[in-house]
Order: sequence, then C-alpha cells, then structure tokens
Amino acid sequence: KMGRPLYPHKRLPDAVYAILVKDLDAKAAGDQSAAKILKEGIDSLDKAAGGTFSKLSEKKRKELIKGIETQPFFAMVRGQCITSLYDNDMAYKTFGYPGSAWEKGGYITRGFQDLKWLPAPPASASPAPYLG
Repeated sequence: KMGRPLYPHKRLPDAVYAILVKDLDAKAAGDQSAAKILKEGIDSLDKAAGGTFSKLSEKKRKELIKGIETQPFFAMVRGQCITSLYDNDMAYKTFGYPGSAWEKGGYITRGFQDLKWLPAPPASASPAPYLG
C-alpha cells in the first residue's frame, strides 16, 4: 500500500501497483540485504501504525511514509516504483503511450501523429522526413 501514495494515479489499475509488490518480492528473494531492508521497513511501518500499515487510511499512510523518506527502505521502494509502475503495457495503455517504436520502424511514420491532446500542426510546420 506504499506505491499508490508515492505515485498516485486514479486511472492506473491496482494490477499495475501489484507489479511493484511482485518485483519487490523478486528483489528480496534474490538479495538477502534487500530482503532485510524490506522486512525491517515493513515492520517499522506496521509498528508506527500500531498494527497493520496497509489497513490505515490513505491520509495516515502518507503521514507515516513522509516520516521515513530518508531511510533505505523508502529509497528502495521509491526507486522500484519508477520501473514497476511505468515500464509495462498496462501503464502504457492508461497513459496513451504506444510503447517503444524502434522495433516497429521508428517514429518517422508513426507516433507523433498519434497525439490526441494537441491540435494537428500545419504540414508546413515539419520538414520532409529524411529517408536515407
């Protein structure tokens, strides 16, 4: 329950935040020092919560998270959030990002014209593409 308060997106499905948990579990399974940091961090949040951190209101969770911003646990979770939350097809779809273009021929003939939130520029605004 730490990913959403750190990176809140109302439109991002819970399944994307579940990727964060899966990735942190994998990190802990492969690295004993990471496992220790994660376990101690979770225990510390539960202790500060007076029970189970994940059962607190979002407002209270944010307050407790604010208090651990300088700890290695916070840095580990925050860093993993960036990759886990934003580097996956579900997030791409939510944010309207078509994904990587190089394996689909680049952006010369796709991508830029996909913008739905900007008015179409006149043809004179762009030079002719260089095709080799």
